[in-house]
Amino acid sequence: MNIICRIWGHRWKDGFCIRCGSEHEGHEWAPQPGICVDKCVICNMSRETPHNFSPRGKCEYVCTNCGKQVQRHNYVPKGDCRAVCLNCGAERSDHKWNVVKTSNGSLKNGCKCLACGIINPEGEHVPVVKSHVSGTFFLVCSVCGATLREIDKEEAMRLSSHGHKEVSK
Repeated sequence: MNIICRIWGHRWKDGFCIRCGSEHEGHEWAPQPGICVDKCVICNMSRETPHNFSPRGKCEYVCTNCGKQVQRHNYVPKGDCRAVCLNCGAERSDHKWNVVKTSNGSLKNGCKCLACGIINPEGEHVPVVKSHVSGTFFLVCSVCGATLREIDKEEAMRLSSHGHKEVSK
């Protein structure tokens, strides 16, 4: 502790004294209105706190402190690759997409569900740019994951700027 802190006391910021560098101990946490954060009334350090979700509808919940909204469905299987929420009736598809190949091993223009056999409703592969740690770029299907082809950096940038979002691995 330096002389200034001995005379006037510490000046705390985020758990440390900005004058002498001492670390503050024994935090006195106070909840902050409208956000899920507590702040120490002594040093102003903050910490996240868990949300306090309260039901708002059949499957909708809202945090009573910060207002964050989430949905929590209770899905059960309903036929091939479909599920329905027992509480609100919402449905979702759980297809297991796979690459469709011809007899000679080349890619067909589309994806097929392994479980129910449906062909991708998009009708064809949905390309996105994927970068590899080696620095190479590929065009891959966002539905089934098939690598469609390798592309150069310029094409990757052009496609990414035109809506073919880039995903990295």
